[in-house]
Amino acid sequence: MTESSAQTNLLEGLLAPVPTLSVVVITHNEDHNIAACLESVFAWADDLVVVDSHSTDRTAAIAESLGARVFQRKWAGYSATKNWANEQAKGEWILSLDADEVVSETLQHSILEFLKTAGDNAAGSAGATRAISMGAEMNRLTQYCGVWVWHSGWYPDRKVRLWKKNTAMWRGELHETLVFDEPRHANLTRLHGNILHFSYPSAETHYAQIEKFGRIWALGKFRKGKQVGRAKGALKVGAQWAKTYLVKGGFRDGRTGWVIARRSAFATARKLQILRGLGRAKAAKRFIICRTDAIGDVVLSLPIAAAIKADRPDAHVAFCVRAYAAAVVACSPFVDEILIWDPGQENFSQEPGAFDAGVLAFPDSAVLKALRAIKVGRIAGTGRRLHTVARLNDPVWSGRKFSGLHEAEHGLKLLERWGIPPLEGDQLDAATRLNAPPPSAAVELLLDGKTPVLIHPGSAGSAGNWPVEKFAELGRTLVEHGHRVLVTGTEDEGVEFRDAFPWSTGLVDTTGQLRLEELIALIGQSELLVASSTGPLHIAAGIGIRCLGLYQAQAPMWPARWAPIGPKASWIAADSLDANGHLDLSVQEVTEALGAFNQPASR
Repeated sequence: MTESSAQTNLLEGLLAPVPTLSVVVITHNEDHNIAACLESVFAWADDLVVVDSHSTDRTAAIAESLGARVFQRKWAGYSATKNWANEQAKGEWILSLDADEVVSETLQHSILEFLKTAGDNAAGSAGATRAISMGAEMNRLTQYCGVWVWHSGWYPDRKVRLWKKNTAMWRGELHETLVFDEPRHANLTRLHGNILHFSYPSAETHYAQIEKFGRIWALGKFRKGKQVGRAKGALKVGAQWAKTYLVKGGFRDGRTGWVIARRSAFATARKLQILRGLGRAKAAKRFIICRTDAIGDVVLSLPIAAAIKADRPDAHVAFCVRAYAAAVVACSPFVDEILIWDPGQENFSQEPGAFDAGVLAFPDSAVLKALRAIKVGRIAGTGRRLHTVARLNDPVWSGRKFSGLHEAEHGLKLLERWGIPPLEGDQLDAATRLNAPPPSAAVELLLDGKTPVLIHPGSAGSAGNWPVEKFAELGRTLVEHGHRVLVTGTEDEGVEFRDAFPWSTGLVDTTGQLRLEELIALIGQSELLVASSTGPLHIAAGIGIRCLGLYQAQAPMWPARWAPIGPKASWIAADSLDANGHLDLSVQEVTEALGAFNQPASR
């Protein structure tokens, strides 16, 4: 080689472009993680792609503020969602991260050096020093309840996360794996540094993941006709503990290693338990759902009936409620039979064996006792109560108050033990659908030939309410815009707030005048309803009229759990409460949330 050609090759090596890199993340309600994840890469990555499965928190907004291109995509499973996300990448190489992962500084330098070498190889320059690699693997270091775990089989936890675009796809639903199109030619480079994994900030998050992954595993086995006997299952549980604590060196992680070993064994036991439960409930055809508390809670439990019908169209679904909520259940197209539960009642009138499976959607001890008395085969419900822990044969252990899951999603979790898949997105909207009855003569008189706006100031103590004075001011404002505004509520609620409303301005008082079925009919004929988190709000959302819910931003009475579900439902949350414990929202904030009003609708 001449001196001139050697200099040319050297120059080409120095000028060889570094391949572009896309960082791809899939998310759902990750506003507590996504900033740290993206901040660890946005200064040196060429392209940030976030595919969000319709988060209800600030995940998408945070990602956009950090320069990510955010796409909304219905959840389709881990592999399918990740593969779709990869298709949106603009870079020549892809780095795949989970939202709770951060790239360490050492790993950052390793990735950049790897990409530079890839660029040298692509240019065929003198800078090329190794065989062409189609991807790179790296170690992942996990933090468990604030402690880094270096043993227990959790480290080095090698992951292939960096690869050339269009050369590989994710496969598998649980612990998905990257599979290259040409495995024989997919040379992998081992990089220095760690992905820092902040997956388990608390024990509750670990148990939630155990439940989630255990269910995915069990459903996969169940659909393939697999079962595991109790004796073999016990051996698997013991072997998992021994592997984690002894073979994989969990004892070297101290108390954390001991905790991880116990919970790993529990995870094995739990997934086997779920698998056995799926087998036992396979033949169930007659179901009873019991929700004996407030009207709004009943509405948000109706998706349980819809999910059963979707999975088993020929199933018979009975719904047990208190008498005051029966009119709501009668509007659901997914319920075949309504049973009334009265205070002080001890038993159902049905004969033993009338139902194959029961869902205790509200942990009422008397109802649970009555279900057992008529020998319901399988009973699912929360196990987190003293009166349920030993009396349910299909308990669910996840907490509700601070989980971030919606109440409807928690109800659907009760069915997963039986292999009935949950509903999501548009399916959930359809599952809360209510068919309003025709208006009675009393309702027609209140309508007066117009399509009204409804204000429902009461909440029966179910949520931090908006001050009555502000509801009154909102009502007056709506009347000034030409709307016919009806104020709804029970007689007791009317006694509490009637004096606060300026009825002379054109507001109409309907409190105490309507039975529940008439109120539902009135809602069905209305343009809009405004209320705090209460039954009429959820009824309006289910019927499909425009509605606005008023909430506090903090758990437990927050929209993450209690937001209305429906195609025209929306909500606004107060960051704080005032001195009287009311939602600290101004009338202007609420009117702005309602948006510009159209001309009053006419019938």
